[in-house]
Amino acid sequence: MVYIEPSIFFSRSILISRTLNAIFYAKLSIVRSYLKKLAATQLKMNDYGCKWQSRSCTLSKLGFKTL
Repeated sequence: MVYIEPSIFFSRSILISRTLNAIFYAKLSIVRSYLKKLAATQLKMNDYGCKWQSRSCTLSKLGFKTL
C-alpha cells in the first residue's frame, strides 16, 4: 500500500471540488443569460410574427443555429 500524505491528498480534493464548483457556476450563468435572452425575445415575438411555440423560430431570433 502506498502511503499518501494526508495534507497533499486533502488539498488536492479541495482543488478538485473548487474546480467542479467553478464549472457548475459557469454553466449556471450561461443558462441564466440564455433564459434572460429568451424572456426578452418573448416580448419581441409579436414584432417578428413568430408563434411563441415555434422553438426553431425563437432560437433563430436569438442568434442560435438550429439543425
